Amino acid sequence: MDKGFLTFHRSAERHAWYLRGMDPVFDPVIKAWIISDPGCCERLLTSPDTRPATYSDDYAALEKRLGIDFSNVLLAFLHIPMCLHEEAHRKARRRVAAHLAARKSDLSDSMSKSLAAHLQPLRQEGELEIISQVLLPLVLGVTEPLTDVPPAVAAQCRTVSTIFDKSIGPRKRQRIDAELGLMRAAIVGKLDPDASEDEVGLRLALAVLGRDTLIGTIGASLYSILSANRGRRLNEIIYPEMPPETGVPYIERIAIHAFSDQRTRFNAGDRLRIYFQAFAYSESALDQSKIFGVGNHLCMGKALSLDLWREMTSALGKIPLYADVVSHEWRTDDYVFLCPSHLNVRLHA
Repeated sequence: MDKGFLTFHRSAERHAWYLRGMDPVFDPVIKAWIISDPGCCERLLTSPDTRPATYSDDYAALEKRLGIDFSNVLLAFLHIPMCLHEEAHRKARRRVAAHLAARKSDLSDSMSKSLAAHLQPLRQEGELEIISQVLLPLVLGVTEPLTDVPPAVAAQCRTVSTIFDKSIGPRKRQRIDAELGLMRAAIVGKLDPDASEDEVGLRLALAVLGRDTLIGTIGASLYSILSANRGRRLNEIIYPEMPPETGVPYIERIAIHAFSDQRTRFNAGDRLRIYFQAFAYSESALDQSKIFGVGNHLCMGKALSLDLWREMTSALGKIPLYADVVSHEWRTDDYVFLCPSHLNVRLHA
């Protein structure tokens, strides 16, 4: 990887790289260790010697240095479990788990209604852009019971998931905060006027986490499956139980102190970029099941993601049309998620 690993997660070379079973390598371009072996990924993800990347601390320091208000960003970070450590992490996970359980019935209803409404274009012959015409409205409709953000408002907020991107400048960070402000106002408008910041922040966090993780995972997986099944109708394809791609290609952890993992020595403060793609591309079914994380770092939206994937592919398996990929591009202004910017297909009998 002569150009560094900044865009490795969407590189055409990525599948072959993972098959090499590499030890961690340090990339001087992004100043982070690249962890791409499934066993090493699991060990370092759950290691007590690592902690989450300092997203909220970085924004707080930037707010102080530039005199820019990032209050909406900071509220979201205070409620995103993967950005928190120890008791704050456990507390955030308990809060999310309780919210998911309370909204289980509403989620089931919204999924059924959204699938019925937004998969209809896939049943008609012609050219279709799957990301904007199917997946975006589908995901925003499915997740509304969790976020309390109306799809019309959420559709305007296109940059919120880049909140995790460390390479963007102040202007884009201000735009992210402004979009989160729109969502925050919509949430407050939907809830009781006396709703706590925890209630609002929880929903804001889920709005950040839910959109591009789902669109990326399903969109990238559909592209992979359709590309591998040229010449087959949608109802002739065997769809895997687990999505073959993940919209969350990696997560970053920080070494709390110097420690060793097998042959590699990490120093205090080192950034470790742990690639979930290593699980997705593994030949082991057990590894593949870990694309949503493991243990206390298991994605709490795993059940929702798998339910949506399986319901969607079940519906696709009943459509007797070919879906030829006409064009596809990855989103190039995003260095965190693996998400198609568009996926054009031609549907025909």
